[in-house]
Amino acid sequence: MTSISEEGILSFHKEIDLLTACDQVNIISLVGYCDEKDDKILVYEFMPKGPSASQQVTNNVKGTPNYIAPECYEPDYKLSRKADIYAFGVILLEVLCERPSWKRLVQLALPYVMRGELEMFTPEYVESNISPECVRACENLIRDCLENDADKRPMIDEVVDRLEVAIKLQNQSANDPQTVGTELALTIPEGFHDRVVLYHSSNGVIVKTQDVCQEVRKILDGYGKRVDERDLYLDGSYKKQLKKIFGSSSYTLPQLFISGKYIGGADEIRKIHWSGALRKKLDRLPKRDYPSSCRTCMNTRFASLSMCPDCCYWKRDQANMA
Repeated sequence: MTSISEEGILSFHKEIDLLTACDQVNIISLVGYCDEKDDKILVYEFMPKGPSASQQVTNNVKGTPNYIAPECYEPDYKLSRKADIYAFGVILLEVLCERPSWKRLVQLALPYVMRGELEMFTPEYVESNISPECVRACENLIRDCLENDADKRPMIDEVVDRLEVAIKLQNQSANDPQTVGTELALTIPEGFHDRVVLYHSSNGVIVKTQDVCQEVRKILDGYGKRVDERDLYLDGSYKKQLKKIFGSSSYTLPQLFISGKYIGGADEIRKIHWSGALRKKLDRLPKRDYPSSCRTCMNTRFASLSMCPDCCYWKRDQANMA
């Protein structure tokens, strides 16, 4: 334990006094402790079979009230990992606000989180030491973790990915993904200036690429904006368009352009989506005026256009926009 507050030091010594006074066969003995400067260490006797908790399994919901997800209070609730995601959201909120959860933290801070104004609730230390991009990424993650609907909370793998993005945003000196586009010296068509253009593939040899393209399409669909989707699997001419744009530079799918500016591939799209920057870039662009999902092929796009007439609006739109 390092950099402990006076309250933490007092708690450390109280724990030593309590454990020293305990003399019970089912409670592990305290062998000794280290209290030198900032080093606070407790030394217990070795447990060859591990703690008793590792030998017991229970489905009963237990935890500190301020960290328990709302659904845990329902009579027929069955414990799930999404309850832990809620608790993590509370912990992350505590870290940014430097305020314990028992001080009605969630009730007081959540309205600021929902409005994208968490910086108004954070102390001056956070504002002066953590970049706005990092705070925004954490804010969006907190909002998703504290969803009342457990199914809408992210899985732990996504939480880890988004935390890594937040760390990268904090460490970066230049947070604008547009620098990638300027380094590549791309030739972006003039017709891109007033729209969102996404080059992707609905099918391909590399399954991972197809999955990533579907993920990006789902992200963009959530903003309700009109997206000019250019599917290389359905129309080979889009590959020629990308060749003109990138020249001799290599690229992978998907590739996104907004208002005539190059955004980047999947990693850049995830980054600005999680940081909240994507919403700002899409703010003034037209809303979607067509169904978000094809009722015939359910957006799998494996059927040809002649077999899937509901997908024809993509073809017509792209022909008019070319």
